[in-house]
Amino acid sequence: MWKNNVAKRHFEPNLVQHNKQAELIALSNAESLQRQELSDNFHTIKENWHRLMNRQRWLDYWQNIYSRSLSVLPYFLLLPQFISGQINLGGLMKSRQAFMLVSNNLSWFIYKYDELAELAAVIDRLYEFHQLTEQRPTNKPKNCQHAVQVANASIRTPDNKIILENLNFHVSPGKWLLLKGYSGAGKTTLLKTLSHCWPWFKGDISSPADSWYVSQTPLIKSGLLKEIICKALPLPVDDKSLSEVLHQVGLGKLAARIHDHDRWGDILSSGEKQRIALARLILRRPKWIFLDETTSHLEEQEAIRLLRLVREKLPTSGVIMVTHQPGVWNLADDICDISAVL
Repeated sequence: MWKNNVAKRHFEPNLVQHNKQAELIALSNAESLQRQELSDNFHTIKENWHRLMNRQRWLDYWQNIYSRSLSVLPYFLLLPQFISGQINLGGLMKSRQAFMLVSNNLSWFIYKYDELAELAAVIDRLYEFHQLTEQRPTNKPKNCQHAVQVANASIRTPDNKIILENLNFHVSPGKWLLLKGYSGAGKTTLLKTLSHCWPWFKGDISSPADSWYVSQTPLIKSGLLKEIICKALPLPVDDKSLSEVLHQVGLGKLAARIHDHDRWGDILSSGEKQRIALARLILRRPKWIFLDETTSHLEEQEAIRLLRLVREKLPTSGVIMVTHQPGVWNLADDICDISAVL
């Protein structure tokens, strides 16, 4: 059953992903390739179900043989005494009834074998999860509200391979630091470490635990637009303030739809989602902000305008950002070149 769940976990996300990318698959003429991939995944599920059905069939077969054998066994055992007249028909039936009562109680494990096997598999899987959580390190940066401080630090993978080392920088409130480096250098992992989400590091790292992390792909779900934008904000926001912020970030066309319920994750473009994330940021007003390619889907001039707006609205907030848009680099007060410390 566990193998079947694993196979389904491979098939179902792929099916959803293919549905979302149906247009791209069609434009790439990749229908046959993707269909074959899904067919292979489904074949694994089908084969595993066949094995489960065969096992269940044999289990039912032997359980039926066992049950029917028990029903006639008392007759064979007591037949000599019955023929010789040592017991009458009533005694034979009472003896059989007593035998069946005892045997049924003793046969509980046989009849419940499939349920016990499933329970054992679940317990074994839960124990594996427990071991993984116990093995996960509890290392976290020191909680510091007045600055982000990194000294002689190294960022590592879960198997202790070094991603970044010899990291040293300091960020004060109101200052902007740019983490610069080639793609794959470890900038996002460093931001996750500063956000207290990546425990695999060594060295002295101090950062606020209540920082606000803005990713390249903001989470936008279905529902009321106002609730989606204002979710997790410390204070309620009135419609006028929300509409004003939407106009400022270039989403004025959505100001009239803040009470509409829709599938916004599918309707909004990647750039509009990033504008939503910046609107959330301005409304929340966090003291510490980590921007991870937050404007990557916007034109560079528009990205500069929006980040200047953030700095204008949040002048006392400390910001550490990652971006590959050269025009945005000038907004930073300082630059930490990740490539130079590898």
